[in-house]
Amino acid sequence: MKFTSVEEAYSVAPSLYRQRQWLETVERTLAGKRLFLVEGRTAGDREYWVDLRDGASLP
Repeated sequence: MKFTSVEEAYSVAPSLYRQRQWLETVERTLAGKRLFLVEGRTAGDREYWVDLRDGASLP
């Protein structure tokens, strides 16, 4: 039953389905993690990385 609904959702909008799956995966991965958001205009040309290892701490 679940496979049928997944197949149907994908067939209706493949790119939207993939984006939603990616976002849900990110949501599960980041649950309970300490996050820092950087607004794009203040970030400039710098790149920011998120350390997703368990127990990661700030320097």
